[in-house]
Amino acid sequence: MSARTPERRVFVARAEVPRLLRGVVAGDGVALRRILGARRGGRYGALLALAATLLAVPLGSLAVPLACHALLSVAGHFVGRAPRLAPWQYQRVSLWALALPLLCAAPFRWLGAGWLGAGDLPAVVAVGVAHGLLWRGLRRGLDAAPPEPRPSPGGTRSTG
Repeated sequence: MSARTPERRVFVARAEVPRLLRGVVAGDGVALRRILGARRGGRYGALLALAATLLAVPLGSLAVPLACHALLSVAGHFVGRAPRLAPWQYQRVSLWALALPLLCAAPFRWLGAGWLGAGDLPAVVAVGVAHGLLWRGLRRGLDAAPPEPRPSPGGTRSTG
């Protein structure tokens, strides 16, 4: 028997995008390294962040969430949260981190958060949550394994 080494994938495949999105939010070092090292990782991240932003924020209100993202990106890189990453690498990972929280904020736009006086607040909170999750993941390190699932409080039951 010969041991075959797995073939190295150079490009990000569409099938692995959901796993990478979950990995960025969970702080999985494998997903963070894959986003940084694979070709098309930046394009997919930019497209996902753009689509989520357009769903979550009206076109006339893009200035405030984008300014928050820019401020938190600069702060996240230069305050020391990402010591091993270049600014463009930090930006690539932060675009991936924005997609899921902004998609969670999108229903507030469509359900009328503007009528409630909230305006851009759901999108700004989503940007803050995204950067917080990213900082948490980067603090654990790019070499970190995914977090272990917590056991259920009731234990496991056998249905034998």
